[in-house]
Amino acid sequence: MIASHTQPEDLVLSNLHEMRSPFPQWDVGGGGTARLTADRMLFLSVTNQDAMADLLRKFHGEPPPVVFLRAESEPIDSVLGETLATRGQLIARVEFQPLVEPETWAEQLRFVYWKLQGKPYVRQTSSAAAQAQPVALEFIRVTM
Repeated sequence: MIASHTQPEDLVLSNLHEMRSPFPQWDVGGGGTARLTADRMLFLSVTNQDAMADLLRKFHGEPPPVVFLRAESEPIDSVLGETLATRGQLIARVEFQPLVEPETWAEQLRFVYWKLQGKPYVRQTSSAAAQAQPVALEFIRVTM
């Protein structure tokens, strides 16, 4: 999805965070997987203007074209929001539906074992339901 809304030379910045929707809670490498799958330079957890400026300073000379991938459910600071509003052009708005992973046989067995042992164990159905919620994403081309 990222590759279909960006160009290969784009620097993609995002306010998405690993281990938060749309990434599964257990997935510590979701950002790296997204980076490799999209074949783009992707940086997550950019939630304020300072973080964006720090990343752009790493490029000597003129920085590459910037696309900000904004998850509407994740906060950004007001200065960054103003920058996106004044210097940004909306490329696309999409609803991304994360996949829900079925409970594995090992998790089912662990639940039965712990139930027989009288140990408290809560199935992670609430987090699975949260992961299943669609995530509204905006692709915004930012002129620097």
